[in-house]
Amino acid sequence: MDDASNKALTIAVGVLITIIVTSGVLFSIAQMQQIYSQVYETDVSIQNRFDEFDTYREGSIIKDGYTFNGNVKTGIEMVNAINRYMNDTIVRFRFKNVDYSTPEAKQQLIGLVDESTLYVTTVDESSGFITIVFSVY
Repeated sequence: MDDASNKALTIAVGVLITIIVTSGVLFSIAQMQQIYSQVYETDVSIQNRFDEFDTYREGSIIKDGYTFNGNVKTGIEMVNAINRYMNDTIVRFRFKNVDYSTPEAKQQLIGLVDESTLYVTTVDESSGFITIVFSVY
């Protein structure tokens, strides 16, 4: 009996050690996945922050023989952009040489935008602010 109980005890200790080591490895893997996902979210967020304004900046437009830098947006797209950045203090809008930076001013700007009109947009990044400049196409 003594020999059988020693074998059983050895097997039990071996299984316990295997469970502890496996749990430690799985815990480490879970922590690495969590850290990786946070780094990935940060990278994507930074990349999106740079890319999101490219839609207003890219392209060149030829109108009446003149070339403009920028992109053509509809009035509805401009209203959606204003609503998107309504409470964002870094993003400002400029329309007809007037800056709209506060939520109240941006709300007023929505009333000035004709949803059926096309607008030429560019982006001015200076003095720590991002200004989406747009004018009638």
